[in-house]
Amino acid sequence: MALDKRIPAVYVDIEDRSLALETVESGRSGYVVLLSDRGEHNKIVEINSRQELYNKYGKPDFAKYGQAHYLADKFLEYSSRLYVCRPALLDPEYNMDTTEDDCMAISNTAITFNDENTTIDVDGNFTFTQDSNMVVCDTTSMATLEVGQWVKPESSTVDILRQIIDIDIDTNELTLDDVWVGETVTEPLNIYEQYSLIASENIRKLNQFDHQDPNTLWYFHAVGAGDYYNKIFIKGVRNIELEKMYTDDNGNPLFPNMFMDITVNRLNDDNTVSIIEGPWSVSLVDRTPSGQIIRDVFSGTQLYLPIVINEQSETIRCIESLGADQLMSLGETYPYSPDVAKRLNVISLFSSGQVIGRTTIGSGGVFLQEGETGSLFDERGFLNFAANEEYNSLVMKAYNGSLESEDGSVELISQSLYPAYLFNYVIAGGYTAPINNAARVLVDLREDCLLLADTGSINFNADDEITARKEDVDWNTWNAALYTQYRYIVDVHTGKRFSITPVYHAIERHLATDSLYWISEPVAGIEKGAIQEPIDLVYKNNVTKLGDLIERELNPVIIEPDGTYILTQFSTWKRLSIMKRLHVVKFIHFLKQSIPPLLKDILQRKATPYWISQVETRIDLHMQPFLSSSTIDKFATVESYNAIIQFDDVRSEINVVLSVKPLRAIERINVNILVV
Repeated sequence: MALDKRIPAVYVDIEDRSLALETVESGRSGYVVLLSDRGEHNKIVEINSRQELYNKYGKPDFAKYGQAHYLADKFLEYSSRLYVCRPALLDPEYNMDTTEDDCMAISNTAITFNDENTTIDVDGNFTFTQDSNMVVCDTTSMATLEVGQWVKPESSTVDILRQIIDIDIDTNELTLDDVWVGETVTEPLNIYEQYSLIASENIRKLNQFDHQDPNTLWYFHAVGAGDYYNKIFIKGVRNIELEKMYTDDNGNPLFPNMFMDITVNRLNDDNTVSIIEGPWSVSLVDRTPSGQIIRDVFSGTQLYLPIVINEQSETIRCIESLGADQLMSLGETYPYSPDVAKRLNVISLFSSGQVIGRTTIGSGGVFLQEGETGSLFDERGFLNFAANEEYNSLVMKAYNGSLESEDGSVELISQSLYPAYLFNYVIAGGYTAPINNAARVLVDLREDCLLLADTGSINFNADDEITARKEDVDWNTWNAALYTQYRYIVDVHTGKRFSITPVYHAIERHLATDSLYWISEPVAGIEKGAIQEPIDLVYKNNVTKLGDLIERELNPVIIEPDGTYILTQFSTWKRLSIMKRLHVVKFIHFLKQSIPPLLKDILQRKATPYWISQVETRIDLHMQPFLSSSTIDKFATVESYNAIIQFDDVRSEINVVLSVKPLRAIERINVNILVV
């Protein structure tokens, strides 16, 4: 409430003009494009650990996923923020040669209410006896019946169904899962599957699901395209304890068959089943007939099945349709309302074995189906990428920010003004030169992150590397670094030996140096460029070839008795400039990212001398720790700097010119030995 300042008093107003600078040490982030048979597709996804990478996109496997998985894995070994994009070909009209078979599809299924006219008539007369679960047949027609089918007398409505749980062909008797509550009748039998699991073919976009279908309860679908998800299923167990939240005066549950505990499972190749998510407690409706939202009594969170799945699962999603309303009506009465029977029928779809508290037999779970992997993998499940023009094009688009995304995220990666994503590194090794170049376009658009790349192919001598530099990756930019010499390693994930891009170890050295030292420390030399694991280079260089590579801004690796390490730290900038050195480039990138947040709150302030002077004050405070005269040698990066701040009254803008003189690195030591 506003103070009434007519009263004599001392009034105190508080205005926050303080500034708390961010600490200079911060986690490093990166961006890489993955090829996978699983995971969210055509969007930017943040990954925070190696295990999360494995869970969402699979473990690194050269034959299945190529090199990018290894680069992502190595990055997450040293950092906890990696943005990934998994491009998926979904559009059959992507180009003139694309067919349906080339495209991926999303695995899905829907729980759909069947029309009453879908009943199947069984000849003969069946006697349903009130309050009995035994049905007697006067013909041999029951030989066509099966355990698990839902049945009713011909004249009865589908509101009351019973499931066959046993058949005795000697006595011509059927055993039902519950007693018959209607009148005793003798008449033909109807088989009626009240709810069906129906999967749709060729689902490419989520708008293909009809949210307004009155006969569909829910659509379940995988988070990403591909046939990997065809072995995913949801299993549920009836939760009787939660039914006790809502009881009548006699303690009877008002809403039987309302709650389940569900898990997300995967059927493994050896036919074993693994629980990959859950268990979660869920309700089949979101609120009671009186409008009360159904919540967990302890946490207060909603229990409705679609809400729980969409908030908790990293594997599947659930879309509600209009038909979900039929599981709860205002006229519900205990214990034999139509809604109770419908919910039991739904629970039986999720159940394996008998439904708890019932003799009803479950269907084994709700399986996703109709997912397709398209042309990215061959019949053995191995990656089919090298000559796959569609996917090469998609990967290029994912790197340069032109890929049409599911949520608009990929189109935002090129923004450095009001950035949606902050990258320190873009990683493109192991791909072809055109794909590496698409990543180069991205870093040049942003000018605040560094591309780690190779020359675009496995070259077996220095001359071929130099030729590739001239013909394929003839870049002239300080925003990229090129590393040479593929090397053989033993893969800890598969136990196989294969050749990997030099970017794999460049990532390790950059992130390790950033962490142990700081971003302005050169990533090269026997200590900071040291490769820790045993490797076999596909070729080695003599001193002459090393000089040739260095002259063309290529960063080679050398092996000597003291160790194996990256020798130089050059960007691809051809000008005779300090920006040829990556330790300077990374600091300039740091300034471009760190200064806007420093000054952003000054926008839309009145141009008083105080706020104009704040620009200079804040930049000075920000730059002081990086002077070579600073007490913390770790952050020493510049010999000097000068900030000129001018306010343009006509244009209403502050112009800042920040001149920095970076420290150079020690790149040569000359020793003269004098014998006297």
